[in-house]
Amino acid sequence: MASYRITVRGNKTASRPKAKWVVDVAHPNGKRERRYFPTKQAAEAEAQAKRVEIQNIGVRALELPLRVKSQALDAQEALQPYGASIADAVAFFVLHKQKTRVPVSVNHGKVQCLGPAL
Repeated sequence: MASYRITVRGNKTASRPKAKWVVDVAHPNGKRERRYFPTKQAAEAEAQAKRVEIQNIGVRALELPLRVKSQALDAQEALQPYGASIADAVAFFVLHKQKTRVPVSVNHGKVQCLGPAL
């Protein structure tokens, strides 16, 4: 089984002159994720955080696109004042969709729309 490879190295890219260090995460599927930092200490901290993330949450967490991670954080913040979690919101949404997607026969729909007289 392939694994993630996390490296910290100096950065000499001219397009990022202030980013002297880069954390390079090589994914098992061949994709690369790079984050740039002004100091080696900050880059090492990020690399360690990625290693901990892999250990604690597993490989699935790192496979999530950044967009999904960002949406999860936004959702968590929006739900916090109501004391609800993302799981609560998903359960509510699924129940709502199940209730509104109940198949209705043509005769039943006709009675609901036009009344029992027809």
